[in-house]
Amino acid sequence: MTWPEDLAEIEAPVRELVRVMNEIPGLVTLTSCGGHPEEEIQYLDQWPEGSFYVTFLCEDTYLGWDALNTVADVIGNDGRVLGINVDGDEEIGVTFSLNGYGSISADDVAHRLQSHVQALDPHRCSRQDGGAPMILDQKDTQ
Repeated sequence: MTWPEDLAEIEAPVRELVRVMNEIPGLVTLTSCGGHPEEEIQYLDQWPEGSFYVTFLCEDTYLGWDALNTVADVIGNDGRVLGINVDGDEEIGVTFSLNGYGSISADDVAHRLQSHVQALDPHRCSRQDGGAPMILDQKDTQ
């Protein structure tokens, strides 16, 4: 999977989160919003200041689902308003959106996610429950 080659095109409030998410094997970001002043909002995909989202895809492989599990683990342990929405698109399939509101910043999420990314091995699926990792088929790592 590929990711934005020029991070300068990504809005500053979500730039680091987009960068970190695209380092996760099996995951690629699609769209994002770092929040806008209310008077500047012109489109439905522009969110108000104090909120953000990053829409992403996961490969339909063990590696991709492990990537989604990693993101879910990071946000699942946060008491602030943060969540993942699931949507679908006829052309690209199931998409996910990491959403944040209020006291949580995209940089905060990026920092927490970064420590999980460093622990991932693209040739194995991690198991958060302590079970033995599953060895991926060759086709899952290409």
